[in-house]
Amino acid sequence: MSDANLLIDKLKKANQKKSLEVFLPTLGKKVKFAPLTLKQQKELLSKVPETSYDIVQFNNIFNSIIVSNNEEEVKLSDLKNIDKFAIVLQYKINMTGSTYKVGKKTVSLNQLLEKIKEYDYSIFTKIESVTLDNLSAELEVPNLEYDAKINKSVTALIKNKNKNNAMAELFLSEFIKYIKSITLDNDKFNLTSLSYDDKLTIVEELPSSFTRKIIDYMDIIKTEENELSSINGITVDITNDLFA
Repeated sequence: MSDANLLIDKLKKANQKKSLEVFLPTLGKKVKFAPLTLKQQKELLSKVPETSYDIVQFNNIFNSIIVSNNEEEVKLSDLKNIDKFAIVLQYKINMTGSTYKVGKKTVSLNQLLEKIKEYDYSIFTKIESVTLDNLSAELEVPNLEYDAKINKSVTALIKNKNKNNAMAELFLSEFIKYIKSITLDNDKFNLTSLSYDDKLTIVEELPSSFTRKIIDYMDIIKTEENELSSINGITVDITNDLFA
């Protein structure tokens, strides 16, 4: 083994001894994560989140970090966005401390972590149904694996199309993430197992009065997520400025 490879191996083992314990709300327990490396921090900082498309790219990078850094074989399919938020917060605290400033206001991220531990997460784990005449849908907050799969599909689609349509494509991708199945005239169709193109074609055919019900559900979830990420009137965003 060369000197460089020996040092790299020793650094990896040293990082394992500095594990962070992060409470993951969806699992209801603490899980150990290796600390961020400089390479990972550089990857996060490489995407300045100026647009929704950039935030999708940031999420893709952080999902890969969750997979590589967790030390208990936790899968993305076990986690949801609120778990990602808890992991980001703990990394931020470990790197730069608990103090978080927005303008002239300052809050404690430790206080926000305590809030996360005490929250009722039932809304993020149960399946909801919406109905209009003979049409119904099962709705569910997506896990991170499914979220990443949809993100991969939509980013590829945007690259192959005019980026002026990016916002519309991203909106549709978010809409698709929350639909588990659709039932029409007692025939049930599982959307999660279909290709992205098929999902897209199907949701574009849904009547607007029905899609409004789905958007209302999504708004409820977003409101809960915003409440969870706020402390003393300040909202902490999951973007790479946390790691600057």
